[in-house]
Order: sequence, then structure tokens, then C-alpha cells
Amino acid sequence: MEDTFNLIEYKNGYSASDETVQFLYCEQQYMVDEIVALDEKLVTARHAIKKHLIDQHGGPLLGLLSQTKEQLGVTQTQKDILVLFA
Repeated sequence: MEDTFNLIEYKNGYSASDETVQFLYCEQQYMVDEIVALDEKLVTARHAIKKHLIDQHGGPLLGLLSQTKEQLGVTQTQKDILVLFA
């Protein structure tokens, strides 16, 4: 996984290439054209990744804020305030 992401990827909580969709906050990834069994339904990889993002990370913003303050480049006080708005 690459170390730098663009603003759209941070907003989405995942990075997508022509072949894979990869989370920014965990190692979960899917092939773009993959069909996944999820909650007794067959869904696209993009749908599964969005559901995982909400269910496991609380959404893109909370996933981002779960990173360390050093990774975010903010103080602990700034991070605490941002979490209040998430």
C-alpha cells in the first residue's frame, strides 16, 4: 500500500486502482470486479468496502481520526476536538 494518498482517497477512506480497492486504515482489500457475499447477499467490491468502512471504522472521518496524532500531524488537543465533530 502506498504511503501518500490524495484528498479524494482520504474523503472516501479507501484507495482504488484499476484492479483493487484498498482501505487506508487496515489491510482489507478487494479486486475491483469481485462479487462478494455479504449479509447473505451478493454485492460489488465497492459496496462491500463502503459497508466495511462504516461497520469496522465508523466511516472515513473516524477511520482517519483513529490514526495516531503523529500520523495526522496534529496535537492531542486538536485530535480530541476533531473527534468531537466526527
